[in-house]
Amino acid sequence: MMSVPTLALVGLRGYGGVHLGVLRRRHAAGELRLVGAVDPAGPVPELPEGVPCVDTLPELLATVVPDVTVIASPIPTHLPFARLALEAGSDVYLEKPPVAGLDEYDDLVEVVRRSGRSLQVGFQNLGSPAVPRVQELVAGGAVGEVEQVSGLGLWNRRPSYYARAAWAGRRMLDGRRTADGVVTNPLAHAANTALRLAGIQRRDQIAGVDTELYRVHDIDCDDTAWVRVQPVEGPPVCLAFTLAAGEQQEPTVSVRGTTGTVSLAYTADRIEVARGQQVEQEQHGREDLVVDLIRHHQDPGHPLLSSLAATEAFMVVLEAVQRAPVTPVDPAHVAWSDEEDPSPHLADVEEWCARALAHGGGFAAAGAPWASPEAVTRWRPSQPLAAVELDGAVVAVEGDGGDVAAENGPRPFLHPLRTRRGVRVTDDHPFDHVWHHGLSVALQHVAGTNFWGGRTYLPEGGYQWRDDHGRIVHRGFTERTADSWTEELEWIARSGDPVLSERRRLRWWSADPRAWAFELEFTLTPSGTDAVELGSPGSHGREGGGYGGLTWRLPRSTDVHLRTAAATGEEAVHGSVAPWVAWSGTVEGGDVTLALAGADETTAADPWFVRVRDYPALGSSLAWSSPAVTSREQPLTRRFTALVADGRLDDDEVVGLLTPPA
Repeated sequence: MMSVPTLALVGLRGYGGVHLGVLRRRHAAGELRLVGAVDPAGPVPELPEGVPCVDTLPELLATVVPDVTVIASPIPTHLPFARLALEAGSDVYLEKPPVAGLDEYDDLVEVVRRSGRSLQVGFQNLGSPAVPRVQELVAGGAVGEVEQVSGLGLWNRRPSYYARAAWAGRRMLDGRRTADGVVTNPLAHAANTALRLAGIQRRDQIAGVDTELYRVHDIDCDDTAWVRVQPVEGPPVCLAFTLAAGEQQEPTVSVRGTTGTVSLAYTADRIEVARGQQVEQEQHGREDLVVDLIRHHQDPGHPLLSSLAATEAFMVVLEAVQRAPVTPVDPAHVAWSDEEDPSPHLADVEEWCARALAHGGGFAAAGAPWASPEAVTRWRPSQPLAAVELDGAVVAVEGDGGDVAAENGPRPFLHPLRTRRGVRVTDDHPFDHVWHHGLSVALQHVAGTNFWGGRTYLPEGGYQWRDDHGRIVHRGFTERTADSWTEELEWIARSGDPVLSERRRLRWWSADPRAWAFELEFTLTPSGTDAVELGSPGSHGREGGGYGGLTWRLPRSTDVHLRTAAATGEEAVHGSVAPWVAWSGTVEGGDVTLALAGADETTAADPWFVRVRDYPALGSSLAWSSPAVTSREQPLTRRFTALVADGRLDDDEVVGLLTPPA
């Protein structure tokens, strides 16, 4: 006889209260056993008698590991809470959006893989057979050849909606992404369902994402949005959403073809098939996704209806939206109701959403008077070029940098970089410096071109935005083995002219069960016949600003111990010359130790560039206070060894593990 499944609920308020109502009824009926709840605000009267409520998830997991943990907490807590539950041995139901960005998505996928547990994402409408029924109708020719998949959301939210929580309406809170916004939160179901109906579930199926984001409310994120997802193959997915409609209407996802349209009112699980004047309707029910996860827990052969893997394309859209600017709407186009908590109405937004979907090009292209072509942004996900694999686990990926905007220094870079336990030790596009990208090679001053990204530092006037940004492009691999690769890259100026050619070699090995290490060598050669100066802000007069060369941007870190053999702390290490530099700290996922060493005398003579207080980073300066020079006769080469380890290692361990194998 199968035992009664045990569940815990994280978050008793907000949407957690909805989950509690369902779980309470099933608990009373003996269908499941609610064994604990977590909420720092304390219990609520609806919590069944005898069910403990604690302040933190670690407290709960120290006493009981439920079969399933339901997480309905603020978005920034999704990853750490899911990690705790999964690593403890619990399956997880996680409210949407699952996490706040693609980096966190990749982290969560890795945790799921390593834990061997399962995770269901709370796109509740996917519990309805209406979704596969629409797919069946379209595949059967109900609409002819598909031209477009559309999502239409006309909702209304008052200021109180954004005042309900500190993270509401925010893109960042306390240095962490919140990923709120009409596309990624209230109408996320429509976006995800449209992608599902289009057959788009993976990032490699997406060629690009166009966004056009606006806000009526006094918030950071979007409350009115246009999104167009262009797949590698097939028709586009177009989304027109607003939280400033005159009246809230039922959201729909539609598949338009040459002979008809199938529409799904996903909140009601109702399908409408329109062919000319003929309209047919179907009504469907819905399976509870928590129950579906329980069934999967009891029978792993039962497929999840809303698995984490199936949300990857949605996370690409979320990432595109989070990186795009949000344009405030001119107040002249907004009417507010005469109430204490007023309702906004963006002028004719219902008509412009319909026109944008019919046009397929967005609000500005359709002619909306409150829209602007300057709000349109095009983005595509980075494509992997190569991966570092140890014992069946991918510990590093080199991406092509195709997701980097022109002003942020497009270039190939290693990200994510992980420890052997799967803890990520790189960051990309951090909010404080969006031109920082994992572990990469870049410089700010190369023959008048900024390959670093961001503002350019000049002796006259300091940092300035200039139209001087170049890009670094992967041109191909000349060698690939089981433990190394060699690639050719080209540094191209804004004009399109080549400035430098680069040869880069990466070789890696297992250092011990806690750590792995790699050697990275790069050689820069002028594309033309003249020698080329390689400079930094430091070589252009900024004291202590000699960044450029090999740079390792780290994720948010606490309790940092930065040192060389002779110095400790940021002030002492920054600008010093030492055989190695090491960083131990706590990041999302645990304690780590990272280290760099110059692998030859020339490289070891370059000063270390480090940051702790303002942001976390390690690097080696090619041009600390004066430019370096490369020529065809004497190309510039630098060679490093690097260590990536779990835990806090002492100096002797660092030095020993940095030594390459014979």
